[in-house]
Amino acid sequence: MLNLGNAYRPGHGLFIAPRAGIYLFSATILTLRRDTAEVHGAITLNGNTVAILFGESDVGKYDQGTQTVILNLKVNDEVYVRNNDYSNEFVYGGPYSSFSGVLLYDM
Repeated sequence: MLNLGNAYRPGHGLFIAPRAGIYLFSATILTLRRDTAEVHGAITLNGNTVAILFGESDVGKYDQGTQTVILNLKVNDEVYVRNNDYSNEFVYGGPYSSFSGVLLYDM
C-alpha cells in the first residue's frame, strides 16, 4: 500500500535495502481453511532464514502465523517471505497476509 523509496519490488516480492541501516520487518500469513492445512513460511535475508512463520488450520477454521524481526542491513541486501517447507500449501493473499519493512535508522 505504501512504498516510499521503492525498496519493495512487488513483481518479485523482494525488499532490497536502498541504504545501510537498522530495519524492522513483519510478516503475517493466513492458511487456507480446510479439514487440516498447514503453512510454513520464513522471513529470509539474502536467502537465509531469520524467522519462521507457521499456521495450522483445523476443521473449518483459519490460522495465522506472524513474525517481526529487526535486521542490520547493508545496501542491496534482500529480504523476502518464502514458502519454507511444502509444495501443497496455500496462503490467502489480499489483506489477510502481509509483509512490511521500515528503516528505523541509518548506519
